[in-house]
Amino acid sequence: MTRNKAMSNAFETSVSILGDGWNLLILRAAFEGKTRFEDFKRTLGIAPTMLTKRLRFLTEVGVLTKERYNDRPPRDEYRITPAGLDLFPILTSIREWGLKHFGDNEPAEIMIDLATGKPIRTEFVDLNSGRAINMMRIGYITAQEDSYSEPEPACADEIAERVTAHAYAMYTQYQNANEEK
Repeated sequence: MTRNKAMSNAFETSVSILGDGWNLLILRAAFEGKTRFEDFKRTLGIAPTMLTKRLRFLTEVGVLTKERYNDRPPRDEYRITPAGLDLFPILTSIREWGLKHFGDNEPAEIMIDLATGKPIRTEFVDLNSGRAINMMRIGYITAQEDSYSEPEPACADEIAERVTAHAYAMYTQYQNANEEK
């Protein structure tokens, strides 16, 4: 399989998970501590057949695991896997975006660090400095074998050119969006 095909498949699988509203709501409920079929059904108001399909799919793609907790009658719990835990920042970003753009009638809620009680938010961070990065500075390159490795010095010019082009495109979109308001 070529790298582009693998990346395409990874993106398509991700969209099949995150592009389905029920999947997102089930994952949110799982992050809130729900583990049992009846809890998901009651919390979400989802039809049992739909819930069964979604839970089966989420276990097949490795986002949840299914563990038997009772043999008679057979009952299972659904637990978040490490792959599922990796979705937490995505769900948090979706929540923050929704509150910002559609949360007028909802009580103001902010995320906090439970250890300090201080407000926190989802953001992109430079792995070397730990500083937040403005979205205008974010671009993509083909990763080295280690996903977090530094790019080869020989491709620094290519990276600079691509980042500049990407930043200009993002800036143009940002300006156009603000002009429409």
